[in-house]
Amino acid sequence: MKKVLALVLALVMLVASSVCAFAVSNNFVSSPTGQRVPTLILGENTDEDCFAWLEITGWADRHTIDEATREKMEEAYDQITSSDDLTDLCGDLADVADALGIPYSALGVSDLFDISYFGCLAHAPHNLFTFTIKADTLKNFVGLLHFHNGEWDFVDNAKLNDDGSITFTVTDFSPFAIVVDTGAQDTPTGDITPWIFVALIVATAAAL
Repeated sequence: MKKVLALVLALVMLVASSVCAFAVSNNFVSSPTGQRVPTLILGENTDEDCFAWLEITGWADRHTIDEATREKMEEAYDQITSSDDLTDLCGDLADVADALGIPYSALGVSDLFDISYFGCLAHAPHNLFTFTIKADTLKNFVGLLHFHNGEWDFVDNAKLNDDGSITFTVTDFSPFAIVVDTGAQDTPTGDITPWIFVALIVATAAAL
């Protein structure tokens, strides 16, 4: 009997911990270290004389970029994790959430990444780029934030495409954060929770 109770209790604890794992922690949907880097599908300059090539770097690979860019990325991460909610970082994000009827507490960052250019020595006149990127976490896309001069800007031209990618245009490079509606995320929480009650009933019956 004791073995049965111990087994059921262990099952309940395991399932409960699985449910809790889906909660938003520090304004990230999940640890950015384990996230796959978004795929850069398109990156083009409006000026045909620009010969820059582009690289996209995720949080887990920040050690591969130059020190100045890495420090910007780490500052962006610190601001995300230390804020009470993401709307504290960007007032425009609050306006969008209000318009969509999304509680601020349901906003989470699914991806933090940097886009940098190389190979264009006279880049000043070539500062308008259009990007298309794709990530596994864009289903419940709310908006794109751009970390610029120590502050977060809302990229109001970022659009979600039918194929699940997003396209946006910016004039400079630095870290970006994809914001999603975590309340609309497809998690197994709704399927797992009833099993907790089943396990408790079994445990009670066994005890009796």
